[in-house]
Order: sequence, then structure tokens, then C-alpha cells
Amino acid sequence: MKKKSALRFGIISTASILEYGFMPAVRLTEGVEASAIASRHIDKAKKAAEKYGIPKVCGSYNDILNDPEIDCVYVPLPNALHVEWARRALKAGKHVLCEKPLARSAPEARSLAGLVKSSGLTFAEAFQYRYHPLMEKVGSIVRSGRIGDVVRVEASYCEIIPNRKAVQFDPGMAGGALMDVGCYCVNFCRFAAGCDDAEVTGARSKIVNGVDGETRAELLFGNGVRATVICSILKTTPCYAAVAGTKGTIFILNPFPSALMTGGKVTDMYLCLVRTGDKIENVRVPTKLTYACQMEAFRDAVRAGEQPLINIHDATANMTLIDAILARAGVPVPYPQKYKPRI
Repeated sequence: MKKKSALRFGIISTASILEYGFMPAVRLTEGVEASAIASRHIDKAKKAAEKYGIPKVCGSYNDILNDPEIDCVYVPLPNALHVEWARRALKAGKHVLCEKPLARSAPEARSLAGLVKSSGLTFAEAFQYRYHPLMEKVGSIVRSGRIGDVVRVEASYCEIIPNRKAVQFDPGMAGGALMDVGCYCVNFCRFAAGCDDAEVTGARSKIVNGVDGETRAELLFGNGVRATVICSILKTTPCYAAVAGTKGTIFILNPFPSALMTGGKVTDMYLCLVRTGDKIENVRVPTKLTYACQMEAFRDAVRAGEQPLINIHDATANMTLIDAILARAGVPVPYPQKYKPRI
């Protein structure tokens, strides 16, 4: 049973991620509850509320922001709306968990930094996989020197989105493969390389409906680590991440996320192999829903009055590299790179 002191979430959108990500995380996490849901279409909000057992229904996102009984706002809106509603939520005094990618561009992401700091509120970009015990283990292996000095990183995330009218194919909503799935690959490469500063030495994209349907980019980080990012919303290939060092390698199948709710139970989705010399270890970590790991970390950050692992500064660093890849690949963007807040 949820305690009276539980953090109360208001959800602005009835996005599909509620079913496989957010709501299972709420159910598995002590100290949080989904208290209200809003949609521009009240009937959609009512259906979602009934489906997920959410007590309060709103026909306006602003109703969530103005509700004194809401502590935190979850923002799973289309990419182009993330910053606007994250900003509104922070100004309304709510902690914010915002889906990835945070913004349409790095300047837009950076525009939130001052508000996050001055508000004293907790802000997180929802790269849930980074909170899973698997990534903690991978990070500890890399930092321990077990595979030597990291020299190469590669990450690939490709999936088919058949509906060409989906927001992922809408340039005005900041769609595209790099923004939808490739942002995970960029995040992992930065994490494994241990560096944010990178030069895009090469990039190419397949443009579909004005967005990048596929992108491949080559990066050279400031510490000398080379990386490859591969992403697509036009085809499905195995999702993987790999780290090569001077003494060994790490290979991960299905790192984003590591565990999902399937058939009413949490199921590990990953395979992680570590090779050093002639030895290969199959790395296992405790089975935990990836989204629940993120929810626990967010809850703890709010309670401690701190910023989480994937904070506004990490979000801005990720968008900076995404911007550079899109520019190098020649992907047109329909929005200004110099961002001026509307509110």
C-alpha cells in the first residue's frame, strides 16, 4: 500500500510508454503514485485513467500544473514539446521527469538550466537504462581497468516504425531516428568513453519525410576514444552496445532497456559478455525493471533535494552531440537553433 507521504505524479499525455514503462514502474516503486492524468481530449484521459487506475482526470495540461496535490510532473509528449512543458511545470513548482530527448536542440536544453537551479526542484531526463544495475556493472568494469584503456565504443538501436504519419516522422515535432532511438546510442557512447567533448568525424543519414530515417556517425572524443552511432526507424537489426579496450571487450545485447515487464513479470532482456584474454564471462545482475530503477532514483533525488544522474547538464551534453551529428549529416531542421523561451 502506498504511504501518505508518497510523491504524487501528474502525467501530461496518454502516450504508449505509460503501458510498458511508466505505470509498471509506479506500481513497483514504494513512495510514488500516479495521481492524475491529462490529455487535450478528455475522453482519452478518462480511458487511460480507467485502464491504469489513476484517480484524477484532467482535460488540460495546465490543470495538472495548477493542482496543489501534484508534486511531480511526467512529460512524455512529442520531442518538440518537452522543454515548453518542462519549463511550465518547473515554474509551477513541480519536480519534472521528462522523456528523452529533452529538447529540439542544445540551446533549447541549455535554456532550462538556470530555471532548474533557481527553482531548487529536481529535474531528470528519462534515460532509464542508465539507472539499471547492468549499467552500474558496466561502468565499474570500465573504471576498474579490467578491459584496459577504452579505445572504441559502438552502439546501435534500429527499429521499424511503420506508420509514416507517426510523430517520429514529423520534422516539426523533432522526429527522426537520431532523436527517437539514436539518442540512446549517443548517451551510451559518452558514458562508456567517459567524455562529453567529441568531434563528429563523419556522418550520413537517409532522409525520409524531412527527418533522418537512418543515421550513422563516427565520433572522436577529446580523450582519444573513437565511437560509432548507428540508428534507424526504417529497419530492425539487433540492438547492441560494445566497448573495446586495450585488454578486453564488453558486448551487450539489448541494453536499452535491460529489463521489461512481460506477461505480468519483470523479464531480463539483455546479454552481457566480458572478454579478457581467453576468458569470457557472462555478466548477470539482479533482475529489476529498468523503468523502476529510474523511478527509485528520481524519488530519492526529490527526497534529498538533489539532481539525479541524468540531469539538465547531462541532457544538454547529449543534445550538443546530437546537434553536431545532424549538422554533419546535413539533416535539415525546421526550427531555429538559437532558442528563445516562449514562456
